Formats: sequence, C-alpha cells, structure tokens
Amino acid sequence: MSAEPEDEKELNEIRRYIRQIGMKWGAYPRHFKHERAAERLPPPYHYIETDNADDYGLRLYCIRLSNEIVILLNGGRKTNRDPEQCPTCGVHFNNANKIAKKINEAILDKMIWLDIDNKEIVIEDEDFEIAI
Repeated sequence: MSAEPEDEKELNEIRRYIRQIGMKWGAYPRHFKHERAAERLPPPYHYIETDNADDYGLRLYCIRLSNEIVILLNGGRKTNRDPEQCPTCGVHFNNANKIAKKINEAILDKMIWLDIDNKEIVIEDEDFEIAI
C-alpha cells in the first residue's frame, strides 16, 4: 500500500521531527501538543498546504513520560475538528488516552517506573499487563 503524496510529505516531516527530538532537542513538553492524557506530534502543522477546510493533517499520538522517554503510538489524518469524532484518527486518539491513563496509574501505583539514566521503562512484575 502506498501513501498519498500529502501523507508522504507529512510523514517525512513527522520522522524528521522525531529524529530532532531524539538526537538534538530532547522530549521536552514544548515539542508536543497535549491531547488530554496523551500527546501528539508535531505541533504545529504550519506546513500543510491544502484548500480543504476539513484537512487538519496527520496526527501521531504518543505518551511523553519524561524528557528522555516517549512511547510512540498510532495516528491518522484528522478530518474532523473534534479528534474523538474523526473517522480516521478518532480510534487512535481514544486509545492513546486510555493507554496513557493506564500507564500513569501504573507509575503512581509503583507497578512500573522510569529508569531515566538508561532511558527505559522498568516493569517489576513479568506478568504486568495493561488492559484497555
């Protein structure tokens, strides 16, 4: 399956943005757009060239746990002002928020913790699972 030209352009921009965060800037909050319990990449979508008022560009949802640790999730092209109502990215928006809430609860409950020095998520119990 090949991507549409506008998707490919935006996907390449997202890849470039992720590389810059990982190699140059760090995962500081200013590089993300807060979306309830989750975040999305990249902010802002100033490079989208479209005449379609219902084209808000590609959204890649993630969970920023620290300036060093980010969990990349999924996304899609946003075609509705309300991401929850969007037929292409709504499910990804909702899943990202459910997963982020569960991970945040697990951190508060000390079921998992962040090893910032090694840039890892540490799970103490090998049977630990997140159900959404």
